[in-house]
Amino acid sequence: MEVIERQGLQENAAKVGQHMLNELIKLKQRRRIIGDVRGVGLFVGIELVRDRKTRTPAIAEAEHVVSRMKDEKILISSDGPDNNILKLKPPMVFTNENVDHLVAVLDEVLQEVEVEIVQIPETILEAVITTVEIDSSEKTKETTPVAIRAK
Repeated sequence: MEVIERQGLQENAAKVGQHMLNELIKLKQRRRIIGDVRGVGLFVGIELVRDRKTRTPAIAEAEHVVSRMKDEKILISSDGPDNNILKLKPPMVFTNENVDHLVAVLDEVLQEVEVEIVQIPETILEAVITTVEIDSSEKTKETTPVAIRAK
């Protein structure tokens, strides 16, 4: 406790934590997979959702982000009932420069999963159209199996 007080780590956590929240809120404006950003000090949660209106949890995407961030030497975890909330809890000596690096890497990783989310609905739509065309055929009464591949 003496070291925390002497080195001003509590004040640093408050100041740097506010910078981190501000930067993550800016990131939320660019990345629609971010449903919410919340936290106090350096303890921050980033909720990932597939759709902001329905708040559908982005579970697989959160798992991917945690793994990719680890590849980039940044340790985060996921939490919450659906494990779709990225949990950030850096050390009290974290700096604004560390925050800027974390947010830049997170931005790149989130871009990867957003591309995947955008492509999935198109694939599902193709599957529905293909099935309707085959099932609505007047020439045959049986259903033909169809393999759909994502583009």
